[in-house]
Amino acid sequence: MFVRNLPRDIKNDELFKAFNKVGTVLTCKILSDRQSSQSKGLAIIKFAFPENVEKAIEEMANYKFKDDQSSGIILSRYCHQETLRQSMMNQNCLFVKNLPIDMTEDQVKQMFSEFGNVTSVRVRRPNNMPPNSNLQMMAQTMSNVPLKAVAYVTYETEEEAKASFALNTRNFMTKIKVQYFKKEPTNTRDQASEVSYLTLFLRKLDR
Repeated sequence: MFVRNLPRDIKNDELFKAFNKVGTVLTCKILSDRQSSQSKGLAIIKFAFPENVEKAIEEMANYKFKDDQSSGIILSRYCHQETLRQSMMNQNCLFVKNLPIDMTEDQVKQMFSEFGNVTSVRVRRPNNMPPNSNLQMMAQTMSNVPLKAVAYVTYETEEEAKASFALNTRNFMTKIKVQYFKKEPTNTRDQASEVSYLTLFLRKLDR
């Protein structure tokens, strides 16, 4: 579960105690700024059972830890799709295409962290192949079209996401394209179709 709008001075044990009343909490972590170590007012809570999440959303929505808290906490299911939905509304989620095929999620995060706090990164490659794999090298050799990867990058704020558009003017190994994420992938053609898919047929293998 993802928790927002927490008081900046709340501690992990207070958070654990409050949510453990609605279900068994396995872990809870308050997110803090890397440089200042100050709380961002955000937390991730992991329950023992999925039904605990639903119960927490019903019973703890708008909960206030302090009497002088202007507004209550905001709860959501913590998963990639939920993050994308919320990010799409706030325009802090980006779709990045034309990335080098061997670029990792850590490398993408490092590149975009120059402009703000990156909360999530997801890289997609043709046929979901891992980076620097033998299959990747074979596909790159056999394909007439250079294989590229795409990524979904989410920032904490819209301002940070907008600032990262400066990457469109820089020269890397390839010229990447940064744009706002417009819709969630479906089974039909969508933004993710920017990934080139290649099927390899191997013949005359030793029996």
